This record gives sequence, C-alpha cells and structure tokens, in this order.
Amino acid sequence: MNYIKILGASGTKTKNSGTTSFQISKEILVDAGNIINILGEQSQFVNHVFLTHSHSDHITDLPFLIEAFFENRTQPLTIYASKETIASLKNHTFNNEIWPDFSKIKLLHSDKKSLQFREIALHEEIEIDDYTIKAIHAVHIEGSFGYVVTKNKKESYLISGDTYLNNDLINEINSNPKIKLLIVECSFPNRLEKLAHDSKHLTPKLLDSLLSKLEKKNFQVFIYHIKHIYGEVIKDEIKELDLLKYGGKILEDGDVIHINTGEIESDMLDHKMFERIMDINLELASELDKNKLFDMILTLTRELTHCDAGTYTLNQKINNI
Repeated sequence: MNYIKILGASGTKTKNSGTTSFQISKEILVDAGNIINILGEQSQFVNHVFLTHSHSDHITDLPFLIEAFFENRTQPLTIYASKETIASLKNHTFNNEIWPDFSKIKLLHSDKKSLQFREIALHEEIEIDDYTIKAIHAVHIEGSFGYVVTKNKKESYLISGDTYLNNDLINEINSNPKIKLLIVECSFPNRLEKLAHDSKHLTPKLLDSLLSKLEKKNFQVFIYHIKHIYGEVIKDEIKELDLLKYGGKILEDGDVIHINTGEIESDMLDHKMFERIMDINLELASELDKNKLFDMILTLTRELTHCDAGTYTLNQKINNI
C-alpha cells in the first residue's frame, strides 16, 4: 500500500498540533517537526529523514530522535538535505553547544556513528527500499527543497516544502504523469500577502494563482502549514476559492492519505495498531492459503474490537468455503 501519514501539519506548534513532519514508511520521514509525540516508541525505527530546510519548525525533533532511543538504535540516523541545510545543522544544532554532535558519537553496538549527513543535490533521486525520493526546488530560504516521492516506480506525490510562488513545482507536476496529488503549504491569510512575499510563503489567493497553471484535471490538493492564529480566516478563504474542489483536505496531525485512491482517513487508531494493519495488509497480499488468510483477518478483527465475539461464525464460514 502506498500511503503517507501526517505526523505534523501546522505552521505553528500548539497544545494540540505539531509542526511539519510526514511519514512515508516505517523508516522514512520528510521533516522532523513532530515525530515522538505521534510515533512514540516507534520513533526508534526511523532511520532516514529528508529535510526541506533548516527552520526550527521542521527540525525540532531531530535531536530527541537520536537521544531518546539511543540504546535501541542499530543503524545510524541519516539526514538527507541540501548542503546549506546540512551546514546549518552542523553549525547551529549538532555543535556541542546547542546539542551534542552525534555525528562523532558511535552507536553502542556498532562502530558506526549514530548520526550521518547525506548531502543531496537539486533533482537528485535517492532510492531506499521501494521508494524513490527526488529533491525539487522550493522558493524559500537558500537550499530549500520540496520532494517527489514515488513507490515501486508507480504512483507519486509531491510535497511542496515551505515555498512562495514556485513554477518549478508546477512544471514538475505537469511533466510527470505519475504524480497523483500535491501536498502544499499555505501559511498566511490574503490580507498578509506582503508578509507572505517577504517570508516566502503562500496565501490562499497566491496558491490559487499557482494552481491555475496546472494542466492536469481533477487534481487533488492537500494543504498544510497553516499558521494557527489565522486558521479560521485561511480556511474560509480556501473554501471561498474552492481550492479543495477535487476531494483534497486541510491536513491535520494523524491523517493518512492513500496515494493510489486519494482517499484520506483520520488516525483513530494508535500508531502500533496502524503499523499492525499495514503489516497484515502486506501479508494478505502474498498469502495464498485461505485458512491462514482468515486466521490473520480474524486476529486483526479481535485486536481492533478488543474481543473475540464472532469467532465461531467466522470459523464456520472458513469451514464451509
């Protein structure tokens, strides 16, 4: 299954929302604004983080991601980013003043360092397992990226990163038929267009002008990075401009987007259960023995409902097939 889980979607950290972070797979994230609060102990399995840029709302959980689960880590945490972003992290975060330099500290059970940096260039594609992640230009601070994420060389989606008006983003979507949907920032209300220009962010009006250049029809757009204090105004402006007319959504922490269908669901389950469902989904796709298939379905149903009601009926159906 090709999906993306929204760990953090807000442009401001609040009591009930975290800043930008997207989970591509169990091991791969884009940005690190809100990891541990959502993933909990599952955070220890994150081994790859692609950063859009170095602003604090996109990197805030990086130091804790290494330290909190240091004893359990068996692989280095690899950070992928532009040379400018990596230089900023080395100079201003992992510098033994703000935080220990974990790139010089070995893992407990390995000679490998616990943190490593992987500089990537504009348009470079990184392949990890079944995923290809391509860096694209974002109009923000120097060295900012967005990312095109593709699984199994099939469906793709594009994460804009923090950006102002960005023709490169539009050209990428128009020229790549695999891109199914766009996850794009929108930070300020229309009345603050000058602030959006100066800080290199979008308003609903600016986003509308950007989307008007898309050649694809019925293209889904999902919006994130709304500044909380302007939330209601921005939502009204997005509705007035009909920016979500093809089934998109203003994203919230815990949302899960299914890329192949464009459907979105709220995370009503804890992360452990979500991962359990994903694991069983993969097993179901490869299991040919019908008894094992029904056993797995029955087990998952029990876990979801916290009971064993209906066990007899399902087993009877199995025997009658």
